Amino acid sequence: MISLFDRGCTFGAGVYEVCISGDGKIVDLEDHLACLDRLLESAGINPPPQRSMLSGLIHDILAKNRVGNGVVYIQVTPGKTPRNFVALLAERSTLLIRTGTAQLEDRKAFKNGMRVQVMLDIRWKRRDIKTTTLIPQVMAKRAALSAGFDDVIFYDDLGSKEGSSLNVFMVTADGALVTRPVSHLILSGCTCNTLIEFTIHNGMTVIENPDIPMIICQTRKKYFSLVRPASSFLLWNWSLGGNHLLLQ
Repeated sequence: MISLFDRGCTFGAGVYEVCISGDGKIVDLEDHLACLDRLLESAGINPPPQRSMLSGLIHDILAKNRVGNGVVYIQVTPGKTPRNFVALLAERSTLLIRTGTAQLEDRKAFKNGMRVQVMLDIRWKRRDIKTTTLIPQVMAKRAALSAGFDDVIFYDDLGSKEGSSLNVFMVTADGALVTRPVSHLILSGCTCNTLIEFTIHNGMTVIENPDIPMIICQTRKKYFSLVRPASSFLLWNWSLGGNHLLLQ
């Protein structure tokens, strides 16, 4: 049982990682667990006592729930403390693992692409830490859905950045993959890194450019491709801010 005084409840403190299960096996599991370790260290949260057995524990949960293809959600919060901003963290953090079946290739967005709305990024500056405090993303996604879009892409002074729960890539006319460089300003997950490694391995050029101008939504020789970190496959986008993108 999770205490009401867990800092995940009282302060929204916590980090999470999401993995895809294919035929009962986790894709890039060790990379996801390494990412979880980095998130815990960045957020100052003690690793859960089950950390050393986490890989086996996840597969046991998949087997008991008979999940072949689906998603695994891993969440760690600091544990129970007095509701005090500077209270010492509990020695025992709280681990939550949830699994669910999902036919990822049957999703409408996977087959038909996505329509996304552009929105000014109002989130905090450490977007590389995957915290459980996702109110800005939830508000932005709801606003996009209400306006008839499938999701949202945030932008700043340099241009487009990432979506509410996805990374953003641009493929140029000459076949180069363009994305924002890894920094505190974006959440670069395992799936994003795998796509970049796959692109390089197959002889394509990868350009990490902070200046991805928003005008590309009207440029016929360029198009967006989207990847949902961990919880889905690579998706393509056919409409940005109401402007259709032509795939060539």
